Amino acid sequence: LEQLAAAGKPFFLAVGFLKPHVPLIAPKKYFDLYPPERMELPPDFAPEPVSTHVSFRPNFDLFINRQATPELARQAIAAYYAATSFTDAQLGRVTAALDRLGLRKNTVVVAWGDHGWHLGEKGMWSKQTLFEDAARVPLIFSAPGYTSGGKCGRTVEFVDIYPTLSELCGLPLSDGLEGRSLLPL
Repeated sequence: LEQLAAAGKPFFLAVGFLKPHVPLIAPKKYFDLYPPERMELPPDFAPEPVSTHVSFRPNFDLFINRQATPELARQAIAAYYAATSFTDAQLGRVTAALDRLGLRKNTVVVAWGDHGWHLGEKGMWSKQTLFEDAARVPLIFSAPGYTSGGKCGRTVEFVDIYPTLSELCGLPLSDGLEGRSLLPL
């Protein structure tokens, strides 16, 4: 960012964070924020996937071929929260650099995740279901001149990111796009 700011030209920079994907690791100070014994289990917690729904699938990653005891589940939930908080801190470092370099006044920032994550709901861990916990993801836009700070309850898609960025940057849209700008929302 320092090099891009010094160049004084428009730029595009993509920054990706691997966490909170497995393995759920982070520096100790983030684990200290979430004592496992204080983690609440979801109301529909089960030690293994409940097969009463069409989106049933076996667990993988955290509890493959074994049951999630309440104690192990609380540890996994705490680890997921720690990895998420670690990632949040890294995003904070990027936005702090934008502020320090005076770039926030003319920079669009988009933050999103690629999928949601089950934390023991219906005995599910990880992703790959059509339940809301796995399908819902964060999608956050920060742009000069937009201060709503609100939450949109509408369903949107990632194909909407490009048209939204194009409109925010005053760039023409390519023909044949399936997505739509989210600015009206």
